[in-house]
Amino acid sequence: MIKINSMKPEILRKTTREFNRYRAPECRVKTVKNTENELIVRFEGTGANFFCCYDENFVDFLYYLKDHGGKSFKIHDVREKKPGVFLVVYTPTDEKSDR
Repeated sequence: MIKINSMKPEILRKTTREFNRYRAPECRVKTVKNTENELIVRFEGTGANFFCCYDENFVDFLYYLKDHGGKSFKIHDVREKKPGVFLVVYTPTDEKSDR
């Protein structure tokens, strides 16, 4: 596993705010855990998984992370806690940002 610094809290806040601005109320995200080896994000709402693909919101959040934080992640695990509530575990990748 790659060891990196966790996402800066202010960058993660900006990322989740922007995601929520365009996706809420159908889908909202909240950071659950932010460590050097994983980022756990809670997705919830009536549209958390009802877009064209099951994981569309989870994948889109990867692009928000890369755009705002300059770090690449991959989806490591998706856990459905109850209908419309998912915990998604993101882990860092080797990819370097273009920034």
